[in-house]
Amino acid sequence: PRDVLGITVWGQSDLSRDYTVDPDGFVPFPLIGRIMAVGRTPKELAAHLTEVLGKDYLVNPQVSVTVKEYLSQKVQVLGAAERPGVYYLTGPTSLLDILSKAGGFASPAGKQVLLVRNHGASDSPGSVLRLNLDKIQAGDVSENARVRSQDIVIVSKAQEYSYFVFGEVTKPGAYRFDKETN
Repeated sequence: PRDVLGITVWGQSDLSRDYTVDPDGFVPFPLIGRIMAVGRTPKELAAHLTEVLGKDYLVNPQVSVTVKEYLSQKVQVLGAAERPGVYYLTGPTSLLDILSKAGGFASPAGKQVLLVRNHGASDSPGSVLRLNLDKIQAGDVSENARVRSQDIVIVSKAQEYSYFVFGEVTKPGAYRFDKETN
């Protein structure tokens, strides 16, 4: 439900367009009416449309179906992101992709991102991946995990270990320690 499908019927521009799957799992399609889409792969749906259109309406129809937007799949971004909230997956999406959609890291971002998987799923226990922000920003592909539907991304906030600069300086104020010190 809510996914956007690109359905192309070759040679039939009036039938070829984007269709949104209704909340009950059907796609309204001209000539045919409502077609069940939920539970079918794009290839299976294309085969079904080809069969139904070829039966009564078109001679040897050629139909292709692609998923344009996966609006049924969402990820929550929480914590020290610029724009925390719910984001929809539009295809294969990495952690860095979803954090970019959320505006990147806010200034109080810490050094860790938590990726919570399978939360609340009754069939399997949840898992938590702890990923290093410095490695992600440096381009380490092992830290840039692919996010899945229903994942929760939590950007940690920086520890409040700060130092203060006062007096006759250009930028007086509080600064956080960026590196380990002894």
